[in-house]
Amino acid sequence: MNDKGVIYVAVDPNTAPQEGKYNADKKQILKEFFHSFNSLRLTNPSLSATVFTDYKEILDSSLDFERNQIQNDFGLKPKVFGIKNSPYKRTVFLDTDTEVKGSIEPLFSCLNDNDLCLAKEFTIPSAFNTGVISLKNSSLVKAFIDFWYKSMDNNHEKVCDQGCFNNIIKFKHKNPPKNLIHIKKIIDPISIKILDSKIWNLRVAEKKQLLSEGFDFNKNKILHMRGLAK
Repeated sequence: MNDKGVIYVAVDPNTAPQEGKYNADKKQILKEFFHSFNSLRLTNPSLSATVFTDYKEILDSSLDFERNQIQNDFGLKPKVFGIKNSPYKRTVFLDTDTEVKGSIEPLFSCLNDNDLCLAKEFTIPSAFNTGVISLKNSSLVKAFIDFWYKSMDNNHEKVCDQGCFNNIIKFKHKNPPKNLIHIKKIIDPISIKILDSKIWNLRVAEKKQLLSEGFDFNKNKILHMRGLAK
């Protein structure tokens, strides 16, 4: 197992098993992936990367990343499948609609003292955004990721990884009834570092606010929004 690397999950919405495809007409995942990976390679040239995909264009690409061919599934389950099967001891997961602006080494070093590192959702401060995550490959984290993945087993076209993630995380801060105590036992031992979203996971709404405040965008390391891939 390699020490550290980045993973992506890029599956074609049109190959999903449900009749109603999840935002299939709005997605540009193939274009987004290549844009994000090229930005990663430009700024972090020696960093290993793996993509879980069903796109022939990615599988046949000559670019320097590892390929894992997977079958699409309901909603956003493939994303968590990829995270669950990361080949790295320390992983940074990136959504395809990201752009890497600088070194992401701090996302790996933050795992020296934490199990998971991710930013809050700017428009919903009580929730985490799962578009950029760094995580350890430890038994504690594996148990959490396995439960996260299983929590998405409802065969619904819009089953959302982020919603399921936050539903589990909430158990760190409350005392559940006996029939749900097993969830708290899974999440309680996990140490979570909250990343600065304007640096590590900058989304549209926060970018607009920062523009009005005169923020120095040279400090930003990862953009996360639609429309980056031209």
